[in-house]
Amino acid sequence: MNTKGIPASAQETDSHIPSTVPIFQAVATPGALALMNKYHIEPLDLLRRHLQGDCNDVDKHDRATNLAALKNGGRLVSSYEIGFQKLWLMTEAVGETGVTRASTCFMQIKEF
Repeated sequence: MNTKGIPASAQETDSHIPSTVPIFQAVATPGALALMNKYHIEPLDLLRRHLQGDCNDVDKHDRATNLAALKNGGRLVSSYEIGFQKLWLMTEAVGETGVTRASTCFMQIKEF
């Protein structure tokens, strides 16, 4: 782990784009873990994409909400299709300003 609480492997990319959103904890629901395991998906790969702003399959409204949340606080949401199912990553904002990121949760939408 580095000083921001993000595993170094989650920060490294071929393009060397720095992480957009530092977080301190990542958790996953049983359904999300089962889905990633079934399709041999590395959670850190998705976490890296999410933290760099690759929200993938979210709609225009959620993209706009994510952009506003980066400036003003609020939840960040990414969605990735895995084996015809959606896997969501949600990063919660905490604190008075709402721009501190405390945790990210991997989940299937049915577990929300």
